[in-house]
Amino acid sequence: SLIQMGRTYNNLEQYNDALTMYQQALQMRQRLFPGNHLVVATSLHELGMTYNLLMQHEEELSMHQQALQMQQRLFSDDHMDVVESLCLVGQTFSSLKRHKEALPFYQQALQMTQRMHPGDHPNIAGPLYDIGVTFSNLGQHEEALPMLQQALQIHRQIGDHFLSANTLYHMGRIFNHLRRYEEALPMHQEALQMRQRLL
Repeated sequence: SLIQMGRTYNNLEQYNDALTMYQQALQMRQRLFPGNHLVVATSLHELGMTYNLLMQHEEELSMHQQALQMQQRLFSDDHMDVVESLCLVGQTFSSLKRHKEALPFYQQALQMTQRMHPGDHPNIAGPLYDIGVTFSNLGQHEEALPMLQQALQIHRQIGDHFLSANTLYHMGRIFNHLRRYEEALPMHQEALQMRQRLL
């Protein structure tokens, strides 16, 4: 199928060929499923992620925004598909260095996930991490730290060493910015040890 060919081209790093496949798949799905439909939203996201690989973030943003709007019309209640789309829009704004615009999308994703999964659910860690890094990119380090600390706690609970290492690295950077060097050092040391074990 066109979708499978697109994924194969992406795996081969032939992104322009993948883009052509995904564009054709989107056009076909739009003809088959007019209006709002999940398979159309999925095609939009696949196009967006290929634009990301091509570093064409404005085009990526348009695809993810269209998919998000479609999903918001399809789901009246909270839904993880909407959460994922909110995060993708936020991450694209982050790629464009438009951090103030990214933040409300991450915050909406967190609020929606917390309503669906109260407590320290693994799905909450992603938006917490994104919010923490975005606050840090905005220079709001005191606001960033508790978000990353909570994300780290969840990453540790589920045994995700890769995300734990990334979170520790960002926490170390924040402690450096805050001139709390004695707290920064163990963060960087642990992050390095984790990454070395993952190699």
